[in-house]
Amino acid sequence: MTTASKCARCGRPLTSAASIARGYGRHCLARKRAEVIAAATEGYKPEQIDKAHALIASGGITPMRRPGFYRAESSDGTTAYIVCAQTGHCGCPNGQRSRRYGGCYHVAAARIEWAKTVLRVQITGKAA
Repeated sequence: MTTASKCARCGRPLTSAASIARGYGRHCLARKRAEVIAAATEGYKPEQIDKAHALIASGGITPMRRPGFYRAESSDGTTAYIVCAQTGHCGCPNGQRSRRYGGCYHVAAARIEWAKTVLRVQITGKAA
């Protein structure tokens, strides 16, 4: 945990204890998260990104014990696939056919979640 008195992104003074603890003001932290998510989904089609966000919102992607691995539900909820956010591998049929950008929205969702986890660790110094 950092005790910076200025925002790491914009350099403005930080006043709240929470902002000082994380080193970012609330607006800059939101912008930083948006940048991280944009970088994690670079190269994906907008439809894939929308489906990835919907999967995350519905709780259809959950972290596994191994860092960077996630369990993703199929769109109909009947099948679960193992996804690796770092390598872009997914066990779904579309993920097996197409390796470009992971080939499926499950990988996009896993990369978004993984990027948020990495950012949280960078800011707080804690994995959980």
